[in-house]
Amino acid sequence: MLERKMGQNWVSTSVFASSLLEGKVLPCLKSKKFLAASPPSILKPKTLGLKSVGNLLNKMRIKKGRIDNCAKLRKLWGDNSQELFPEILD
Repeated sequence: MLERKMGQNWVSTSVFASSLLEGKVLPCLKSKKFLAASPPSILKPKTLGLKSVGNLLNKMRIKKGRIDNCAKLRKLWGDNSQELFPEILD
């Protein structure tokens, strides 16, 4: 149902964003007190209306096509090492 409501692009981006915020992609992000949203909340469609969640997912969805895996994140940060930090730390 989530996939039909949001589309495959949103699902893959949301799952990767949740993993990123959980510290599965970057262990340094395991400290949740600095994050824009709790990792499980990223997967709930109703949280798209929250500024911090919407900003992070929108930025991840439009930058370089879609940031939904480590290779794309590495490429993004190779171009600009500060990209997404305001949205993650919001």
